[in-house]
Amino acid sequence: MKSSHRVKYFQKYVSGSKVATGKAITEVDASAEDVLAWRWDWCSNEKMLIHRESRKSVSRSVLNEISCNEEIHSTTKRLPFPFHNREFIVTSVWCGRT
Repeated sequence: MKSSHRVKYFQKYVSGSKVATGKAITEVDASAEDVLAWRWDWCSNEKMLIHRESRKSVSRSVLNEISCNEEIHSTTKRLPFPFHNREFIVTSVWCGRT
């Protein structure tokens, strides 16, 4: 998928606190179908390479392909001491406009 994208990131600190909340807005110059195809391919070679290079991830897999438009994915992230690794389970569903 050939596309370009821009990301705008905003942070807001609460006065008297070291905690910030953030918001990211992304504009992608690609069709909705191309973006969905890239997002849907959870274990593609490109995504697995990004996953391995981040060094924050332990595993990434498709747990269950329920139908052609619904899958359950798992990603395990490595966290710093004193935390334990965390597994994130995501259900992805897509549908076209009718």
